[in-house]
Amino acid sequence: MSKTSGLTVKGRIWGGFLSIITFLVIVAGVGMWGASTVSDSVDDFARVVNNTMTIQSIDADVGQMRRNVIGYVYTGNDAQAAAVKTLQERLRKSLAASVAAVQNPETKANLQRMQALFESYSANFAKVVDLREKRDQLVSERMNPLGLKARQQLSDVIDAATAAREFELAASVGKTQEKLLLMRLTAVRFLSTPDKALVDEVAKLGEQVAAESRGDLALARDAQTRKAIEVAVASVAEYEKAFEETAAAILERNNLANVVMAKEAEEFAALAEKASKAQSDLMAEIETDTRGAVSAQQTTGSVVSVIAIAAGLAFAFLIARAILVPVNSMTSAMGDLAGGKLDVDIPALDRADEIGLMAQAVQVFKRNAIDKVR
Repeated sequence: MSKTSGLTVKGRIWGGFLSIITFLVIVAGVGMWGASTVSDSVDDFARVVNNTMTIQSIDADVGQMRRNVIGYVYTGNDAQAAAVKTLQERLRKSLAASVAAVQNPETKANLQRMQALFESYSANFAKVVDLREKRDQLVSERMNPLGLKARQQLSDVIDAATAAREFELAASVGKTQEKLLLMRLTAVRFLSTPDKALVDEVAKLGEQVAAESRGDLALARDAQTRKAIEVAVASVAEYEKAFEETAAAILERNNLANVVMAKEAEEFAALAEKASKAQSDLMAEIETDTRGAVSAQQTTGSVVSVIAIAAGLAFAFLIARAILVPVNSMTSAMGDLAGGKLDVDIPALDRADEIGLMAQAVQVFKRNAIDKVR
């Protein structure tokens, strides 16, 4: 087997060149891998930052919506109700976008729960608006007219009794009217400061009006007066019923706003904080991974570059040595042969490459010179 294993000088040069190219490709591949990894990390970081900002914006909008809801509950300001609806439209879009963008399963589940809470909160606010309108309608269309009507009817009975010199009846109806006034004042107090105890107090005063009216009827001497008293008492009963409906609407509205919706808002805020923290943790994780990837890429690139340089130098040395050593030996032998030294040994005769062919040609020249001398 020849020492050159059949490799030609051309093959050696091309082999070394291709080996160096291969190492350069590897270095470039490592660089591209590192750049791609960093680019992906930057994209992930940007996505998480956008999600975090969206979640924080959602939390802020919910806080503003809640303030407008509370303001509307106690003032009935239509501008605040309109502001709530505007915020609801924006929040619905923001929540949908966040759910679609977030990839972490736990965070996505929290955002979906936030969506459900938001829709429930919005539906409850719609009920609050309806109850507020019902309250206003009952007060303006039933309570106030009926209260005025009952007071006027009792006043008419008092005036008639006084004109007829039925002073005892007039005094008795006056007490009934006083109870009615107390009932109306208590109802007004409830409208400004809703308290279940005031509802019970109005009911108690209603019973007192009914009791007083029975005494009035006993003192009435004619059917017309009794009829007028009964009509007035019926108006008081209708007033009390209207107040009960109003109180029920107000208490239901307050329960929705101060209990049910408050709990929904608190849970929503807790989930928003949890989702925001998860995004912050994810940003920190991405930062750590990115730094690790950059460090690994730098280390790998440095190692591969050193290997490539070392391999290039080694290949260059081996190729040069494999060519220059036999060529120098061949040059020396050819110089000796040209000087008439015919016993010189021709090197590289056992090589199968171009140098071996050159050695064989020189060997022919040597033999011809020897034959000529002979």
